[in-house]
Amino acid sequence: MKTILLCFTIVYSLILCLFCGCDLKSEPAPPSYTFYFQNNSEDTFGYIYSTHFPDTTLDTIILQQMDIANYPLIYPHSKTVLYYFKDSLPNFETSGTLELFLINIDTIEKYSWQNIASKYLVARRYDLTYKDIIMSDSVITYP
Repeated sequence: MKTILLCFTIVYSLILCLFCGCDLKSEPAPPSYTFYFQNNSEDTFGYIYSTHFPDTTLDTIILQQMDIANYPLIYPHSKTVLYYFKDSLPNFETSGTLELFLINIDTIEKYSWQNIASKYLVARRYDLTYKDIIMSDSVITYP
């Protein structure tokens, strides 16, 4: 059923473009990095990232603005895709380091962002270079 609906949508869009004189060319997507996070544990994690290496402190301003309802989650025994626009990771391919902070969902629900940052309630921190990502086939694994 989903395949039929998808085919119908594509055909309808093409017909609409032909009759309306639409240009099928679209703006290219901004360049981005795509990583995968393989969670081999029973835990669910929220995550944030930073490019301020070697400063490994959590930015409480960013944390306080996070809304738990919209927090990006990594579920147990799953592979989650992580997208980062190249503009958000300056110099990553040459000299940059991506810091990825995993915070257990129980911690996020129990403590304020200020407590999480001040007590550094991080389940795991990854300091990743572009070379690290390439060598791991773009897969970050926990644990």
